[in-house]
Amino acid sequence: MVPRQVVRGERLYTLVTSMFMHADWRHLLGNMLFLYIFGDNVEDVFGHGGYLAFYITCGLAAAFTHMLSLYLGLTYPADFDVGVLGASELFQEFWALTLCFFQRRKS
Repeated sequence: MVPRQVVRGERLYTLVTSMFMHADWRHLLGNMLFLYIFGDNVEDVFGHGGYLAFYITCGLAAAFTHMLSLYLGLTYPADFDVGVLGASELFQEFWALTLCFFQRRKS
């Protein structure tokens, strides 16, 4: 996802496809490990369909938050032409949900 293109209304599909792209095999394996550890807890809360909806919603929220941080100048350097890929930002929502729902869970 290239923020400048999305803001112009071009290549809007990259808002979703960028969530499934990875820079290299280490990026992919790291994300898979994260989903293995935290994903089943999220799926327990939402079910199969809800899990996918939560994943897509969090990914879109992460993309828009990234673009907003660029617009507000919170990201240095603020370059709207640099692409973003991977689901690393949306995993923060998975982690937060896990903390909220399972903070008292016993192993």
